[in-house]
Amino acid sequence: MKIFFITFLFIFFNYLVIAQTKKIWTGEDSITIIDPPEEEKLIKKGEYSKALNMCLQKRALNPNDLELKFMIAEIYDILQMPDSVYYTLKPIWNEPTVQYKILFSRTLYNLWFSGKYDSILHDLSARFYTKHILKKYHPIVEDIIKMGIRDQYHRLLPNAQTNDSLLKILRRNDSVNTNVLQKIIQHYSLPKKQEISPELYNIVMLILNHTSNLKLKEKVLPIIKNRCLNDDKDDCVEYAMIYDKYTMLKYHYQYYGTQFCYDKQNNAYDYCPIFEIDNLNKRRSAIKLYPIIINHKKQ
Repeated sequence: MKIFFITFLFIFFNYLVIAQTKKIWTGEDSITIIDPPEEEKLIKKGEYSKALNMCLQKRALNPNDLELKFMIAEIYDILQMPDSVYYTLKPIWNEPTVQYKILFSRTLYNLWFSGKYDSILHDLSARFYTKHILKKYHPIVEDIIKMGIRDQYHRLLPNAQTNDSLLKILRRNDSVNTNVLQKIIQHYSLPKKQEISPELYNIVMLILNHTSNLKLKEKVLPIIKNRCLNDDKDDCVEYAMIYDKYTMLKYHYQYYGTQFCYDKQNNAYDYCPIFEIDNLNKRRSAIKLYPIIINHKKQ
């Protein structure tokens, strides 16, 4: 009788764990094992057109399914259809996931360099106008977006910082962006983040960071430092990065430890030379940056 009872418990336990319910019990909670959707299987097999048709049929029944929209956009991206990616992702503009942002950014760049940028600029500008940007800055929204696309497209390509031909393109684009930004600052001064939105402000900071124009850096650095010390901590990071770029160009060393240099011999990046490294964290603390530890032997 005892053997029968033990056998019964063993069979019943196995039924709970691996039978038709397909559940793994973990205390009070349970995880249901679900086979991946058919469209994911098709994608793994490389049958993208079939997967796309299946997703589009599902979207007709579930038009608000964000994961489904993202999967459709990914398939369009694989099929090299940036227009379709763009118009699929546009309705979920504010979706916060990193994957979404990367795919959307790549799509913008692809459309930009295929010459289909007029409608993009219109859509992007319209979005930013709704973010309560001061009206006086409306005329420069498209210019800033263009600078951002021009600045980032080639920098996102593999080996962008080590390929000589790509480096020439980067320098040329930086020069164009510098000229545009100089005109903006001359006419409007340096906008604040809350005046033009964090997104557009970040683009302006990128251009200031990447420009090799020392006079432009000298003009904006005191303004950014003042904002850093009196207002926005984010401006302290921007100030440190732009100042380090400035001193690297002028003196071949940095003050705040924000810049990395490529070592061709070791095929690796490491901190660029730092001025008086023993006082590095004192300087960082003075502009509200956290301390960092660097191997002195490498300096």
